[in-house]
Amino acid sequence: MKTFAATIATMIASIASAQDYDITWESQGHFKLRYPAFPYLGSYEDSDSFLLMSYFSAQWHGGVYVVPNVADAVQSGDASNLKEHDVGEKFQWPNAIEVVPWDVFGERAIHVPDGFLVPGKTNGGVYVLRMDAEDVTEVTEKVQISPSKDGFFYHMGFWVDMNGDGRKDFITARADAHEGDGELVWFEHPEGGLDVSPWVEHVVTKGPDVGIEIDYFDNYPGEVVVFAAEFFNQKVSIHRVSLTDGSLVESRVVDDTTILDAYSIALVDLNQDGQLELMVNNHETDDSTNGIWAYTVPADNDLMNGEFTKMTIATDF
Repeated sequence: MKTFAATIATMIASIASAQDYDITWESQGHFKLRYPAFPYLGSYEDSDSFLLMSYFSAQWHGGVYVVPNVADAVQSGDASNLKEHDVGEKFQWPNAIEVVPWDVFGERAIHVPDGFLVPGKTNGGVYVLRMDAEDVTEVTEKVQISPSKDGFFYHMGFWVDMNGDGRKDFITARADAHEGDGELVWFEHPEGGLDVSPWVEHVVTKGPDVGIEIDYFDNYPGEVVVFAAEFFNQKVSIHRVSLTDGSLVESRVVDDTTILDAYSIALVDLNQDGQLELMVNNHETDDSTNGIWAYTVPADNDLMNGEFTKMTIATDF
């Protein structure tokens, strides 16, 4: 479950266009990155904190920046000496990159969901960058774990053991920019790990296409719950998925009338009252219909039958 601030940062990061942007801390200096897209602040088990930033452009290839020494810059109040390092691997349109949890491979790695609906960028994939054991900016190998599927692209994903074999698999959504074609899918982590490419894919259900969030609930034991912002289907949906074999248990639509082009989704506690909300934004160009909203999660976590009440956080962008 993400913090509110981190989720908002991820939502607004996707508006970056093809130009230089300041990455700024007020009163703490600034530095510039070219074509910034999705930010991620993290570390490895044996490293200091660093900033990851995917970048993309309609006229250029995409890639990944690593910015070390972020903690030192914040503590000193001077970010002007921060320097991005392009890892040197080219992508079509890399989206929500993140550090792979250490317990997945037992080594430093970054996952990169790739591709978008822009012409020439639609043949995406899911990649893992194996990183040097000493240098956080150096890639040792780029591995594609997703089988190639023409016209489909990926925005984000999570590491979950989907079939109970003790190895964490990668669950994600993919789209081809057509209504009804989106798929919730997971790639099975083989015994050979990153020495095997690609991994076996398992399609869970049609529908999810862009933004997803996952969580676990006591009243759904042995399952992972996937919340989906279905952009091309204009809906918010929920999917219970078995952790025994990775199959679909049950699905439900939360909103298919008012959300329109749903984009990012996150499960958060907005007012720190212990009650979760489902926060969703859409990607509408009309300022009368765009915004960020929250749906109250039923108090008893009855996700399949309980009522989700929609509240406005901000609109009229």
